[in-house]
Amino acid sequence: MASATAVVWVVRGDEYHPASRVDEAIAAAWADTGWQVHLTCRARDVLAAAPRLDLAVFFACGRPSGEAALSPAEERDLVRRVHDGMGLLRVHAGLVLIEPASPLCLELNTGRFVSHPPSDGGVEYPVVYAPVRPVRHPVVAGVEAFGGRDEHYWCQVAVERTEVLLAGTSAVGTSVAGWAHAAGAGRVACLTPGHTSEVLLHPMMQRLLRQAAAWCGRSSGQGGSAAPGEP
Repeated sequence: MASATAVVWVVRGDEYHPASRVDEAIAAAWADTGWQVHLTCRARDVLAAAPRLDLAVFFACGRPSGEAALSPAEERDLVRRVHDGMGLLRVHAGLVLIEPASPLCLELNTGRFVSHPPSDGGVEYPVVYAPVRPVRHPVVAGVEAFGGRDEHYWCQVAVERTEVLLAGTSAVGTSVAGWAHAAGAGRVACLTPGHTSEVLLHPMMQRLLRQAAAWCGRSSGQGGSAAPGEP
């Protein structure tokens, strides 16, 4: 359980992913956990937060009203904070608009959204998510296969530099849906599910959000033990 002073900033809300939808899921997942939660729609608010954060969570890229993307220098500031011990969790639309040569990809291996797979059913259709066997990791501990109507993300991620935890399968294929690793003194976790309330509020997704936050934020006393062989 997080301490009363553990601070998390959550970036959420864009044209396709309303803040209200994410806020409902956050309130359900992190109720009574002790996190001091700050909500914003701007990525730069994370960089402006002082004195330091225990965890930053991106459910969106953080560019409201056409605001410019983070500069390479600003991204390197985010990288430095993670290397110094801040946890970083990126969920669904938090993986969009990341450039392949950016510090987020090259130095933190956040991966990045590439496309929605082709489908006659539009961008939302049934997707089943399941932990990759026989992987054992605190982020997916106790998580069973679950699903619902969702956007099935296809992402680019350097799988040789992370631990793949979750896969997503739909009628059009199977893709990596979750991964996690250490980055300096910090930790990074990424989850692709989460376009719809049906998926965000599913008990297994709620478990994933709680456990990913706890694992990423462990350097400031949050819960979540390391998996065997992890720092």
